[in-house]
Amino acid sequence: MFANVLDRLGNWNPQLFRELKGRLNRRYVYSTIAISAILQFLIVAVNSDYECVSRFDVGASGCREGYWSIEWTTIVQAIAWIFPIALISIGVYQLVADFTKEESRGTLNFIRLSPRSSQTILNGKLLGVPSLIYFGTLLAFPLFFVAAIGGGVPLTWVGGFTMLMGAGCYLIYTSALLNTLLAQTPYLAIASSFLGLWLGSFYINAILSFFDFRKLTYRQLDWQWFSFDLGHRPLLAFLWAIVTVGVANYWVWQALNRRFRNPHGTLLSKKQSYGLVGSFQVWLLGLTWPALAEMGANWIPDLLGFMAVVSTINLVLFLAVIAGISPGRQALFDWARYVKDTGGSLDGGDRPVSKWHELVWGEKSPALVAIALNLAIFAAIWSVAVSMSGVEVTAKLQAIAGLGTSVVLIWIYAAIAQIALLIKSSKAGHWALGTVATAILLPPTLLGLLFGSVATQPHTLWMASVFGSYWLILQEASIASIVSGFVAQLAIALSLHFTLSRQLNRAGVSESKPLLTGK
Repeated sequence: MFANVLDRLGNWNPQLFRELKGRLNRRYVYSTIAISAILQFLIVAVNSDYECVSRFDVGASGCREGYWSIEWTTIVQAIAWIFPIALISIGVYQLVADFTKEESRGTLNFIRLSPRSSQTILNGKLLGVPSLIYFGTLLAFPLFFVAAIGGGVPLTWVGGFTMLMGAGCYLIYTSALLNTLLAQTPYLAIASSFLGLWLGSFYINAILSFFDFRKLTYRQLDWQWFSFDLGHRPLLAFLWAIVTVGVANYWVWQALNRRFRNPHGTLLSKKQSYGLVGSFQVWLLGLTWPALAEMGANWIPDLLGFMAVVSTINLVLFLAVIAGISPGRQALFDWARYVKDTGGSLDGGDRPVSKWHELVWGEKSPALVAIALNLAIFAAIWSVAVSMSGVEVTAKLQAIAGLGTSVVLIWIYAAIAQIALLIKSSKAGHWALGTVATAILLPPTLLGLLFGSVATQPHTLWMASVFGSYWLILQEASIASIVSGFVAQLAIALSLHFTLSRQLNRAGVSESKPLLTGK
């Protein structure tokens, strides 16, 4: 019967069959059963005690009548911690180690060439490699349910916790695999396992903290998303959490699937980047909207501080987007050659398409127009949100102007990264990372050493080169300093744009000459 099941799996997903066949032997299965049983026995033993009701004689050690007292709710919490932590840390280690081994042997490229889709292969890995950990965890479910019933924990909480843990494990697993495809470094499996353990601990703690195991009720929290009162409605909170983790899974999966299918391509398409940025802005706005909506007319410092935090969070997002959609040197050169020869690019076949269409949607075109559109999405959503707050009009205009300075600086970082990717080096990605990090960290370091804190002169230099400085110097800086700083940012952005255009035009000419001369 078991052989028939494996045969059916082989027809459905050969990669899953390959992984299970190498792992589900008797020795490994029996060892997994023994370890899971021992862990469950220890959990029950530690949380059980024999209570004596009556003894044979006063002061005697013998017990005539008694009963076992079991702390069921403590057992539920112990299982909810121990098995998911093992599932995350050991599962991540196994997946990363397996991918690293396949890469070092060269078999990963062979797997890529199989007729099966990349989704089938990746799902086979995700389901098959940690299969013994899945099996050991499933063996603990009967005790988990019995303990929940014995302790009075609602089965709806058990079901919700199980679903959230499944979605969270999948997110951590796919993120670990994506990181493995991006960076092959020594001891990556161990490092990823510890990172997964750390992230998993925060995730599990966040889920468990929502339920009071002493009172056996859901905690009442001050937590809203837009006008939805998540803190007092457990079902809404669960739906919000599962949708949030599900959307995060979707975007990580898109990047993982594209990277596995084409190791030299971008992590996301430009079209996908618009969806990622838009969905993240809506999610973040929903979390922060209650704080923004309650601001009064004179809450100017609060609004500026609020927008400083929002801008910083989005800086991190956009650095990831820049890395995810910026094409490499060869892709840019191919695009530049087609632009030079046809006045546009090629859309899959021989049909020319417009240059602007390629800049907005194309896989090989520079990312700067797409980054600008993503920044426009960010600025538009938060400008509308700020305008709907209760702060006075002058403060709203100041906050919207601050968004403008943040947008231009992020675009400058994108241009620097794209220019760095044109370097003829196998480590062009590292060069791009280093130059962008230098552009972010070096200006505040130098200005701090030369002039002291951000509140000191010259405000123009701070605004033009240091991200987030606008929010700190607004109340001290003159209008002339603010305007001149913004103009300086635009000048830097234009110079970088012309530099990139010149290099691409030069590349298009140099790449086209051999084709035109027949050499």
